[in-house]
Amino acid sequence: MNKTIEMNLEKDQIESLLVSAFEGGSNYWYRIEKRVNPKDKNKDCYETVFNGDGLIVSDINGANRGESVRKVLNNLTVQSGLQTMAKKYPWHFVNVVSDNADAETGDVFLQCCLFEEIIYG
Repeated sequence: MNKTIEMNLEKDQIESLLVSAFEGGSNYWYRIEKRVNPKDKNKDCYETVFNGDGLIVSDINGANRGESVRKVLNNLTVQSGLQTMAKKYPWHFVNVVSDNADAETGDVFLQCCLFEEIIYG
C-alpha cells in the first residue's frame, strides 16, 4: 500500500541544500555553465533557481568521458528532486526535514534534481 504525504519545506531549507551542494558536497562532479534568462543579474545563483529562471549545470565527469551532460536546475527540477529524494533515499530526506542536512545531503539532493538518482557517491 502506497501512501502519499505532502510536506512544505521552507525556501531556506532548500537553499541550504543547494549551498551545501554547490559549496562542498558536489564540487567533484558539477560546474554551473550559465544562468537561464536571469531577470536580475545581481541575485546569487541560488535565488536564480527560485525566481522562475534557472541554471545550466554540467556534469564534468561526463565531459571527461567525452559526453556532454548538461541539465537545467530550476523550480520544477527542485520540486522533482525533493520528491525523488523522499521516495528513493528517505534517510537523506529525513535529514532535510529534521534540519540535519550536510554536504552529503546537498550532493544527493542536487543529483536527485538533475539525474533523478544518485550517480556519484
